[in-house]
Amino acid sequence: MPRKTKIKKYPVTYEKETIMVPLSEPPRDGICDGCKRSVKEGIKVTQIHHFKYQYRLPLVREKPQLAMHNTAELCYACHRIGDALRVLLWNKIENIDKVVDVAQLMPEDMKLKLDKFAELWLYSRKDKVKQKLTDYI
Repeated sequence: MPRKTKIKKYPVTYEKETIMVPLSEPPRDGICDGCKRSVKEGIKVTQIHHFKYQYRLPLVREKPQLAMHNTAELCYACHRIGDALRVLLWNKIENIDKVVDVAQLMPEDMKLKLDKFAELWLYSRKDKVKQKLTDYI
């Protein structure tokens, strides 16, 4: 006889509303997906971070498992980075030039950090994506 998996509901915040999501295991294990540190190693807590709120709230209320899409478990420091990336990339791809225009206004030291970030980002993706930088320019 197959063993039944017990489903428990866990609170997950989605667009500032707490949604009770039925899951077979807790959504957090206390290890940051970003920096890999754990609660046992000194971080205080981890949180579920939504990189993208893909669904409208009424649909998530109807189908709570959707609240777990596009998420990662992050510590506070990594969560701040995730929030910044979400804000930075919220534009539609055809409006991404606005991000570039604003970035051009930054002081030179910040531009150099952004250059380094872009270089590391492309390097980290080189074997995972079949697109080239020239596809974006």
